[in-house]
Amino acid sequence: MMEIDGSYGGGGGQIIRTALAFSMLTQQPFHAIGIRKGRTEPGLKPQHLHCIKALQKLSQSRAEGAELGSTELAFHPAPLKAQSITVNIGTAGSTTLLLQAILLPCLFAEKPITLTLRGGTDVKWATPIDHFARVLVPRLQRFAGIAVDCKRRGYFPRGNGLVEIAIAPKIHHDGNFLSLLKIIKDNADPYALGEQGKLVRIEGISHASAGLKEATVAERQAHAAKAQLLKHYPDTTISIGKDYQETDSAGSGITLWATFDNGAILGADVLGERGLQSEEVGKRAASGLIGKIRSRAAVDSHTADQLIPFLALAGGTMKTSAITPHAETNIYAVERFMGKVISVEKGTSTLSANGA
Repeated sequence: MMEIDGSYGGGGGQIIRTALAFSMLTQQPFHAIGIRKGRTEPGLKPQHLHCIKALQKLSQSRAEGAELGSTELAFHPAPLKAQSITVNIGTAGSTTLLLQAILLPCLFAEKPITLTLRGGTDVKWATPIDHFARVLVPRLQRFAGIAVDCKRRGYFPRGNGLVEIAIAPKIHHDGNFLSLLKIIKDNADPYALGEQGKLVRIEGISHASAGLKEATVAERQAHAAKAQLLKHYPDTTISIGKDYQETDSAGSGITLWATFDNGAILGADVLGERGLQSEEVGKRAASGLIGKIRSRAAVDSHTADQLIPFLALAGGTMKTSAITPHAETNIYAVERFMGKVISVEKGTSTLSANGA
């Protein structure tokens, strides 16, 4: 059984999510030890258990040690069977963190799959749903058609957001991983994300709960972000939409993304918080995006972290704004299943892989 050091690189939950995804894809069982070792609260957290339960809904996979606080986990994957599942994470547990464990195998399923997820869509320490849909998903369309519908936003602490994701695989997994790798090589273009290209447009979504509409929170966030961006890119088309929704908890945020003529996309986002002016939320998001554009990267660091498993499969190159600890952790987890496949040039923040 594959052994995984759950304490590698600080021992975050990223190792477990990526290991679960690759275990399902390769059909290799694994045994993780030292999960979140050294953390204030070591062991598996509720979000990790939801990942395991979701995969068990999709298949007949088995797990040992799948308990709150457990520092060991043995996972025995089984082929995907279900064509639709509903996962209620509860409160504001992140829907996008859950997707890091279940999306990868679903992209290569034999038949289309629909995922209905309830939980947090815009919460701290996790990719916002708009960043996932607008920045990451376009990079995955070479493997499958992916439609993301955020029907209801979920903010901290109650969450209860609702997201539906329809996946129509273009490359089908027949159960043999080596066969899948060959099909990927023959049908999916390698990533060519070494250059940023010429800036074409900047878009965004400024969102808030309906109770904040009277205070024009979404408008103020959007206006401040656009004003900041126009100072630096006066000749660029900038369009930021506003979105108010009924939510269980009050909240707001803004996600921005810049598109370039070669298809590169960079994203930046900021969540509103108590005591932080709406204008400051917009300015911080704009400043974050400006910094990433100036870095000349073709992929922002948060997206690069999540793209690593797909880079390993399809091959290619991507230049990011920074090689983060999450990236290094993800590389470790991927290479436990695939061997040494990813090269890192820290001086230029460039990742490359030969792929399948």
